[in-house]
Amino acid sequence: MTEPESLAPEYPSGRQFRITLGDASATITEVGATLRQYRVGDHDVIHPFAVTEMSDSHGQILIPFPNRIEDGTYTFDGQTQTLPINQPGDHAAIHGLVRYLPWRVEDYDTNAIELEIDLFPSPGYPFTLRASARFELHSDGLHIRYEVTNMGNSALPLGIGTHPYFTVGSETIDDNKLTVPARTMLTTDDNCIPTGTAPVDDTEFDFHRGKRIGDLVLDTAYTDLIRDRHGNAYVVLESADGHRKVKVQLDRDHDYVQIYSSDTLPDPATHRASLAIEPMTCPANAFNTGEGLQVVNPGDTFTSKWAILPNPAS
Repeated sequence: MTEPESLAPEYPSGRQFRITLGDASATITEVGATLRQYRVGDHDVIHPFAVTEMSDSHGQILIPFPNRIEDGTYTFDGQTQTLPINQPGDHAAIHGLVRYLPWRVEDYDTNAIELEIDLFPSPGYPFTLRASARFELHSDGLHIRYEVTNMGNSALPLGIGTHPYFTVGSETIDDNKLTVPARTMLTTDDNCIPTGTAPVDDTEFDFHRGKRIGDLVLDTAYTDLIRDRHGNAYVVLESADGHRKVKVQLDRDHDYVQIYSSDTLPDPATHRASLAIEPMTCPANAFNTGEGLQVVNPGDTFTSKWAILPNPAS
């Protein structure tokens, strides 16, 4: 295996691994196996963060749970566990345990890289798993595959998510057209913990036929996805003139997608500059509700796939 092109490890997100195919390139970081940059020609497909910056949700992989766990507490296999609270405002544990840890390179080619990490027992998650993330450029876009293997002696709870922010070149997302092929949305309380579901029909959150985002504030999880004959669902973001768009392809294991209009990011300059389209295998608080939760037995592996399919202006 040849070491991929990389930058020095003193950067906040560690070594930077670049893959290319034709005029497309993607950069994945050592810390979190984070997708820091993806470009086709002169166009950013995702909103990148600078190599001098610490990763802060942009492009991160969320294992062993996406989104929030209420009070950081859950019960699994008869045992109550308490995770560290890292979202104090919502009094929640958020976005898993691997996004600020270093991953190792396991496989590499010019157009593909696979990184791996071993997660050992820790307070609130006393389980052992091995996770791998493969990023591979194809002619139609960037394809991502996750595999999580239970390396321990007891079953473990698992959810997977990803947190990329997408752009089609406009200053704000307001005039962008969004399509979310979903019949149902999750309702939430003031701490963004799901309280139930509701149909999207006849509401402002109904994007299944595609419409302008406008000034609508979105931090909304969708489910009951409409799929093609291959089992894939497609969330689409498109520029106002229709010249640029990006499709986010979700396989059957991604039953949920969170849409976030980035109104509350720490830097006001980034508010509504990009749209987070977050593939998720389960919704927030699944460790408590069991909704969409994967229970992985010792030695078993759970695999999920998604893809970014861009169509930049010619």
